[in-house]
Amino acid sequence: MESFIRVAIPVVTFFLTVLVGLDMSRAAVGTLIHRSRDLMVGVASALALVPLLAWGTVHVFALPRGLAASFLLTAACPTGTMAGVHTYLARGNTAFAVTLVACSCILASVSLPAFLWIFSQGEALSFSPPWLALLRQVALLLVLPVGLGMLIRRAAPGRVDGSRRPLRILGVSAILVLVAIVIASDPRSFAAGLGAWGPVSLFTLATLVSGDAVARLSGLDAGDRIGLVLHLPVRNLGIATAIALGVLHRTDYAAFAAAFFVVQTTILLLAVRFYPFRRPPRVQPEVGDSPHGG
Repeated sequence: MESFIRVAIPVVTFFLTVLVGLDMSRAAVGTLIHRSRDLMVGVASALALVPLLAWGTVHVFALPRGLAASFLLTAACPTGTMAGVHTYLARGNTAFAVTLVACSCILASVSLPAFLWIFSQGEALSFSPPWLALLRQVALLLVLPVGLGMLIRRAAPGRVDGSRRPLRILGVSAILVLVAIVIASDPRSFAAGLGAWGPVSLFTLATLVSGDAVARLSGLDAGDRIGLVLHLPVRNLGIATAIALGVLHRTDYAAFAAAFFVVQTTILLLAVRFYPFRRPPRVQPEVGDSPHGG
């Protein structure tokens, strides 16, 4: 069972990220190169808002030291690839979202230890990031599946565009499968980690609302706004788990990361469905309709 779970989680994550690549094109990625201002808004928002809101959440709930350390470790990690998946499901600009994820992972070599040092105020929680784990996550669960999705789209763009709705349904189903796998991996520790649903919920909602405000003030269009908003709360739980088990040797930190994923994913799926930043589906005009209503 344990070996199955170790294989299933990256496989499902890989599949979800391929769906992100299906919604991207080389032209869209090329356009982002000339939009450094929008990318800087997204990166700066993550570097400023995420640690501030995480620190505030810990103090609002007066979390005990162990739980606070779990929470801050998770918040200090770079953005997870699931941000692109949620952006895809919300009909946002997936190219923008995935680029923000890549920037976050690249900067994590500096931002992660810096955030942890600040959070711990120079105490024992400060450590060097797991470089190989970070590079492996970026290559296998971001670059490769996104590139594969883009290749499939290039080979059959019409078929991909005609399958948007079933692909989104398949994406939601895959997320639910991933949640079930995470729970099955360690039910007892997971149940204990769910005790922090309040702080995780507050952190997630606060980042959504704050990100939406920043995106509106910055004048981002609807698609980019969705990408920025959903980029902020999602943390790379693969990195968090690798640090918890491989560096700190704390299984309770890893269990919290799993509970964080389940609570936050539930909130974000509801946000994708009901939150007002969601882009409405395109309405195709019927045959015979006049653009002037005649």
